[in-house]
Amino acid sequence: MATVSRESIGLLNDKITVTLSKEDYYPSFEKGLKEYAKKANVPGFRKGMVPAGVIKKMYGTALFTEQVVKVAEKEIDTYMNGITDNLLGKALPYNTEDQKAFDYNNPTDYSFSFEIGIEPDINIDFNKANLTRYKIAVTDAIIEEDIAGLRSSYGKYSEPEKVSSVDHYVEFEAEASDAEGNVLNEADVAKPLNLLVKHLTETYQSKVIGLSINDVLVIKLADAFIEQDQEAIIKDLGVEKEAIGDAFYKCTLVKIGQQEPADMNEDFFKKVIPQADIKTEEELRAALKEEIANMFYLQSANQLQDQIYHLVVDHTPIDLPVDFLKRLLKLDQSGLSVEEGEKQFDGYLKSFKWSLIIEKYAREFKVSVDKQDYVNYAKARLQSYMQSNGMGAGMSQEWLNQYAEDALKDKKFIEESYHEIRSKKVLDELDKTITAAEKEIDFETFKGMLHHHHH
Repeated sequence: MATVSRESIGLLNDKITVTLSKEDYYPSFEKGLKEYAKKANVPGFRKGMVPAGVIKKMYGTALFTEQVVKVAEKEIDTYMNGITDNLLGKALPYNTEDQKAFDYNNPTDYSFSFEIGIEPDINIDFNKANLTRYKIAVTDAIIEEDIAGLRSSYGKYSEPEKVSSVDHYVEFEAEASDAEGNVLNEADVAKPLNLLVKHLTETYQSKVIGLSINDVLVIKLADAFIEQDQEAIIKDLGVEKEAIGDAFYKCTLVKIGQQEPADMNEDFFKKVIPQADIKTEEELRAALKEEIANMFYLQSANQLQDQIYHLVVDHTPIDLPVDFLKRLLKLDQSGLSVEEGEKQFDGYLKSFKWSLIIEKYAREFKVSVDKQDYVNYAKARLQSYMQSNGMGAGMSQEWLNQYAEDALKDKKFIEESYHEIRSKKVLDELDKTITAAEKEIDFETFKGMLHHHHH
């Protein structure tokens, strides 16, 4: 009769061994031979009339191996389904080099061993941690900036003949050149370069002001753009960051655009906040202040959740079966060399620790992800993308619904969004249970904290 044993082989690392005797698998092997003989097509014999001895000689080893392994898998699956521990990853084969050769002529006992990793007990008292919930003040200056942006977004677009303002949009056709504007390779296709004039350095702003369509400007990449825009520009042009010092481009102006601010009237108010019946500028400011306050609250909550992440990943000791996890990583990414595996393991371990926290609290809070969660996530992602590109005003509810419906048909979207949705739900639940110190902060300082954050 088959037996299954379990023993510890290290910290949170056990070995499970299933041992089969001849009586466990041999009857199935003989039955399999007879069934195969009934449907085998062997030259010189009628179908279904092939002697068992011939079948055994031709296919015995393969059938024997199949039956032994099948019985072993059934036993291990039954045992694993009864385990109450929460396991890390999946079971891994253990010492397969010691496996006996399968020989149907000499049936004997066979043992199959697997190793498992076990979740550690995790107990974190978040209320004793040094966590801060930031309260961001909504100032008049922030409201003014928001209104200016909205007036620009909903304003009238036109294409003047000359660049006359740093707020103008310009589109160049850019070709790699020398400092005099001689194109390096005439066969290369010119690349589009789109930007606001104010995103150029002051030196180049003065050079662009006054240009007309088809005018040419030679720019030196290292000197032309303010630092925060430089990386995006060189990416668009396909230039390596290390090479920008000697990179020049001949830029031909092909388009000029300007957005005239919208008038502050009821039509504008309706476009900005359709669901509210706003009649005056004062009412608009009050409504925007409330919207911005809600946005700041969400950003503050996200920042607190980021503190939770770093508390767990960087500052909370969690016992883990490191050698087992290294073997698991190697199996999951079989193409990795030993050196690459070691380099990636630290990040892999952090990811594993975080996933353990999500799993633990998802069970405690009984977090689930349903269809409506996927719909909301898809809509929010599209809205965020459109708004970040200044196109949020054109979105209809029908468009959002269709996008969400299409997203739910994409298996990759479901797989990727599941983890994000579930993690966010867990963090939202944790947020409700945590008592954090409150601290007032201005928005610029808060933005600086977000800018310098990486993980």
